[in-house]
Amino acid sequence: MTDAASIERTKDVLVASSLAQLGPALDLLDADRSARGLVVAPGVGFDRSSLLGLATQREGEELCRAHQRLCARVAASAKPVVVACEKVATDLGLAFAARALAFGPGTASRATSELDRALLPGPAALPRLAARAGLRRALGFALSGRHLDDATARRLGLDVQGGSPVVGLGVALVTMIHHKQMQSSAPPAPPSRLQALERHLVARRVLFRRALAEASKRPPVRRFIEGREARVVEVLEAYGARGFVYAGEVEARVFGELAISSASQRLLELEKEGRLPRALDVAELRQSFLTEAMLGPNRLVAATLFEARCLRAEGLSPDAIDDAARAWGFSWGPCALLTELGAPVLAAAFAHLSPRFQSREPVPASRPASPPTIEEIQMRLALAFVNEAVHALDDAAFSSPIQADRAAVAMGFPAFRGGPLRYADTLGLREVLHRLEAHARLGERWAPASKLVLAAGQGSSFHS
Repeated sequence: MTDAASIERTKDVLVASSLAQLGPALDLLDADRSARGLVVAPGVGFDRSSLLGLATQREGEELCRAHQRLCARVAASAKPVVVACEKVATDLGLAFAARALAFGPGTASRATSELDRALLPGPAALPRLAARAGLRRALGFALSGRHLDDATARRLGLDVQGGSPVVGLGVALVTMIHHKQMQSSAPPAPPSRLQALERHLVARRVLFRRALAEASKRPPVRRFIEGREARVVEVLEAYGARGFVYAGEVEARVFGELAISSASQRLLELEKEGRLPRALDVAELRQSFLTEAMLGPNRLVAATLFEARCLRAEGLSPDAIDDAARAWGFSWGPCALLTELGAPVLAAAFAHLSPRFQSREPVPASRPASPPTIEEIQMRLALAFVNEAVHALDDAAFSSPIQADRAAVAMGFPAFRGGPLRYADTLGLREVLHRLEAHARLGERWAPASKLVLAAGQGSSFHS
């Protein structure tokens, strides 16, 4: 239990330095007439590690509801509450509930992590964002894959100041807002014409349909969990139809469902281990392809790019291949990467591949009678990555399956699938072997690695 005496006070402004302090700080803010307001220190917010190992959906729902109640107290405070952020707001529920934001120097409009895109933007965030900014802006923000920066916050109607030190800035903001409150009691601004239009059922339906259509076309938003975008719309539809309280209940249910999914749990494990993937360094990859030493991770990417070239030679468009790859979870489109790397680099890379990749300019003897489906494109790219990972293990390019999976995730293999060898275990090694053999007609590159054949015959797995 946090003691109120441990809560820092600066110039009659309280400072909550941890999430555990926030509730008691709000109690003290209400009880202490001399306290002008509260600053929530940088980094204080919902602890995503609390979701790791959840046994039931109900547990996830209760965590969401508890945070909703905390954010509701922040929003209902008669005295100003300011959330201080270093560069981005890490807890969007608290940010949208607060009276103002204090950002550190500069702004940081950046893509969210894979874990952010697997879950909702955060517990208590969606209905509060809709209430503050309207459904259209809430949809755009929730589906765009961005954090809240100072420019976005201003557009959402939050008072924002930037500078350093950020906690001191927050204290100054509280003092300024407190002074304004004592000088004025102006009524809240009426809803905009756009927000008024959103109250109509037909207008909302058109808005949600367009938002889903646009989200499905946006390559950077990867579908780590099937229908995640539809879950966002479900919460905001609830807000539009029946208001804030009902939307909060829907948000808690959806949050609980997503939190216990295998994809989210896998990403939480990777985040705890500090292994969430960074963006692929194309310049570094280009340099490594130009050397004779094809390191383990690089050869996995090269094998997948080679398969993409084969698909191109069969008549598939680059967009179709890239969209299929990204929808499956790859962090890059292979055809876009082929273009970015350039022909000389690729010629060097493919020359260093195993003799199994006999044709350096793949042209099939005959095009298939019907084009491959999206699922077939995805499986060919994924199996190329998996099979090369096992071959690399055969060649001692990796010391263990764990090392191979970690390297693969760092090179863009879907993190929520755990890496190519973990994915092979999930699929079943006999099934992987069966699928490789089914593609044997496409060339020697589909020859299964000896470790895969052996493990499948023994009924074992790579991560046993």
